[in-house]
Amino acid sequence: MKLLLLNLQSRIWDQKTMSNSKHRHSAISGGKSTNVWLTLWCFSLFLVASSGFSLSRIPTKRSTIEHLHQAEAEADTTEKSDKENESKKESIKELVGIVEYEGRMPMKENFRCGFVSILGAPNMGKSTLLNALLKEDLCVATRRPQTTRHAILGVLTTSDCQLCLLDTPGIIDAPAYKLQEGMMEAVMGAFHDSDVLMVVTDLFSTPIPDDEIFAKVGRSRKPTIVVIKKIDLEGKANRNSDENKEEGRTVTVVEAVAKWRSLLPEALAILPVAASEGIDNPGIVALRKLLLGGDDLPSSIRDMGRPVPGMFRPEVNFLTDEDAKALLPESPPLYDEEILTDRPERYVENTVR
Repeated sequence: MKLLLLNLQSRIWDQKTMSNSKHRHSAISGGKSTNVWLTLWCFSLFLVASSGFSLSRIPTKRSTIEHLHQAEAEADTTEKSDKENESKKESIKELVGIVEYEGRMPMKENFRCGFVSILGAPNMGKSTLLNALLKEDLCVATRRPQTTRHAILGVLTTSDCQLCLLDTPGIIDAPAYKLQEGMMEAVMGAFHDSDVLMVVTDLFSTPIPDDEIFAKVGRSRKPTIVVIKKIDLEGKANRNSDENKEEGRTVTVVEAVAKWRSLLPEALAILPVAASEGIDNPGIVALRKLLLGGDDLPSSIRDMGRPVPGMFRPEVNFLTDEDAKALLPESPPLYDEEILTDRPERYVENTVR
């Protein structure tokens, strides 16, 4: 509509000019023509104004030049910003070269490093799982619940990844005294500091007792992995016992996986493992490769046997090495490659006393 009005306006102006040049010899004729064209001109201006269009919006030579100057200024600003970024990168390289100390790991391209918090109810075997993943006896595992009273760090370093595992105290619903309150504070601290959440349960689908913490796990956008332990008890548990008749209890791996898939539908993986079988248990091997970032992860998952429905999200048929590498962020290592934990040896021994 606006272009049509402008075109009409231009045609009226051209015809007015031609008419004036042809009829200059007749003042009366020229006067009448001028009145007609003036009327049409005013009418066209009325139409343009009623359409909400402003003649000031028509680009002029001056405005075009101003836009060109503005574009040149923006280009200069972008070029200046690029130069500043390059300068910052050079400064960082210089600082990295200056800040050197004995035992410092060299910077590596595409190196990944992150924290994984191990969460679960008391006596779920979280410390046993940590030892199996590290291939080291960092924590002495006992049947006594709440042996771990602090968040204990275990570090596993490879050529392209550093995995920082946080073994947390067993979660309880209502702390009865200050020590238990401090233990739950350690759990929440590990929860907030982690890049990945690992929920540990057992064949019987023992839940996280604290509903508030469990709700935070469900709402969290952090990648979550559920580990179902004690699967070696499958076939040995009495389904008809009073304990196993409780609502929510499961006695088979299939039931447990389905149960936790309904509780945490967005969980990246739900893996059955038997940590008591040692570091070479197929479930432990697959879990370790998933956390470290692949190296033929699909093959390790196949070694676990036929996949149980619900192990992966509904739209995911299998996990790839790329899925595993996306778990931890790209970051330089935080600890020396020889470091196993940030706790002194005497402290680790005292955790089981």
